[in-house]
Amino acid sequence: MILDQLIRSLPEVESTGPAWRGAGRREVTGVTSDGHRAGPGVVFVALPEQLRADPHLVEAAVARRPAAVIAPVGVPVPSRAASVAVRDSARALAVAAATLHGYPGRDLRVIEVDGASRGRGAAADYLFQFLGHLMPPAGLLAADRCLLAGRVLAQPAAGLDPFELQRSLAAHRGAGGTHVVLESPGAAVPSLGIEVLPRGLRVDADADAMPHRVVQSTRRGTVLALAGASGEVRVAAPVVGRRQVEALLAALAAGCRLGIPPERLRALIPRLQSPPGCLEPVAAGQPFEVRVDATPDPEALAEVLAELRPLTPGRRILVLGARADWSGDVWAAWSGAARGADLLVATVDDPGHADAPGLAARLAGGHPTARPEADRGAAIRRAVGLARPGDIVLVAGKGRASRLDLGHIVLPWDDRRAVRHALAGAGYPGEDWT
Repeated sequence: MILDQLIRSLPEVESTGPAWRGAGRREVTGVTSDGHRAGPGVVFVALPEQLRADPHLVEAAVARRPAAVIAPVGVPVPSRAASVAVRDSARALAVAAATLHGYPGRDLRVIEVDGASRGRGAAADYLFQFLGHLMPPAGLLAADRCLLAGRVLAQPAAGLDPFELQRSLAAHRGAGGTHVVLESPGAAVPSLGIEVLPRGLRVDADADAMPHRVVQSTRRGTVLALAGASGEVRVAAPVVGRRQVEALLAALAAGCRLGIPPERLRALIPRLQSPPGCLEPVAAGQPFEVRVDATPDPEALAEVLAELRPLTPGRRILVLGARADWSGDVWAAWSGAARGADLLVATVDDPGHADAPGLAARLAGGHPTARPEADRGAAIRRAVGLARPGDIVLVAGKGRASRLDLGHIVLPWDDRRAVRHALAGAGYPGEDWT
């Protein structure tokens, strides 16, 4: 694509710089907001937040001889560079990236899932699983992971470079993909690139649901009675907890709105898997339950512990990590929620340079049966070692987080893998061992 064509596609262009004459015929192969990636054939877009962090960003990018510079109105650009002034450079970046890849979102049906953060992510994942079975390949753009064209992208939706996002959407379209599930990023999260995706359907994870009745809840799942053409149909769903059930029902309702027959959706329910980090089970043949949950706030932790109480004849053993940035009120809230567990193994999440043993001891001090263990891996091993048949071990806090900040070093981390190692060490390698 030539530069003139690209610039004509941008919204709210105010003016072009003095070096624009003759530059319009340049071939453009990419667009970026990263000054280190600017260069011949690549258009550099200056974003306001980056300019506030580095006032010399534009000059450094121009030194790499980009095809052009797109900047907010009023930002000075060296006269030797072809420049364009726009009102909203973030939106210009998103539109330019989509234009260079032929606006792939216009050929895809994008289903946006909105609602409370916890239910929203689970509903998006369940809908993605339904579409993956019925209309492969399905796409997912979520807060914690992205999958397009059968490939896991390196960044979650809010962190994706717009050019990489649009290139992946084009690949998804080329692989025969027709649907993409988008977890709403929320007002506080930047959505570069995502904002130019046309939404074909919106789903409210808190309000949209299939008519249903809960027949039975166990620690392995929930039996639901759903409305069928000739009466109620009972289905065993491998989901635990009210929020998970509501998320599943919202995904079912969305599937019906997409024109999928209800009986086909119901047949897939037993094959679903818990969304990553949402009361996700880890099974290796052990006679007790282990679940990994992100639990973003004390209210969510208290709710999960209360829901697990009637599901097990044994104890609820909680692994919970304190954080160095908790304030006094936050400490009180987390300590209060943790008291809902029968046994607490208190550890630390991302201690950085803080006193990890001190943080673990402080969290343990608010629980009558707590055991402090500053090392998170050792805390998980201790919880697994304490579990008896019929117990439930809840590893809370990090969920799908992939790193552990120890201050002097940042380690790759996965709670689920740590649980599997702990189970193997306890003599339960099982079929789920990887």
